[in-house]
Amino acid sequence: ILFACNTALLYGRLFRVYHANWSLGPKLLIFHRMFPELVIFMMLLFIFILAYGTSSQALIHPSRDFQWENVPSLIEGIIYLPYWQMYGELSLDQIKVSNKTICYEEDVCENTELYNYVTPIMLAIYLIIANVMLLNLLIAIFTSVFEEVHENSKELWKWEMYRLVEEYDQKPGLVPPFVVIEDLYKLIKG
Repeated sequence: ILFACNTALLYGRLFRVYHANWSLGPKLLIFHRMFPELVIFMMLLFIFILAYGTSSQALIHPSRDFQWENVPSLIEGIIYLPYWQMYGELSLDQIKVSNKTICYEEDVCENTELYNYVTPIMLAIYLIIANVMLLNLLIAIFTSVFEEVHENSKELWKWEMYRLVEEYDQKPGLVPPFVVIEDLYKLIKG
């Protein structure tokens, strides 16, 4: 696991080399500037996932009491299921009410068969909001960032190239066991 994580970090660090390329450098800067916008979008999306997931699970399992052993299935139903439904894995069999009639202590019974019609309507509204509106919002945000950076791409590339040269100018020229030789040379010279 550690080796896999280390390899991912190594390849992520190799992106720094692409800053020297005139065409790839600005695109990496665009990617870097899109990341905070993506985090804000994910927080907004998370609110929609929680809203739909909580309300649909309340309709699907109206008589479920909170118990600690039910927490994994609650998280799956509230977060996991709506997240994958957004990508097209609808799992329509999981949004059906299992108990048709629920009786409470006061001899009042409730027919939950109507909930089987409400949950697909809620799913449709959720999918329209999540897939159409939120994804179009994400595209508009990314387009705005792209246009802003693309206007000044040549200047940004020059600035990033300067930062890259400064970064490598301050690093030792020899590999770690031989760094001591370079440090001794600088000590004697200086």
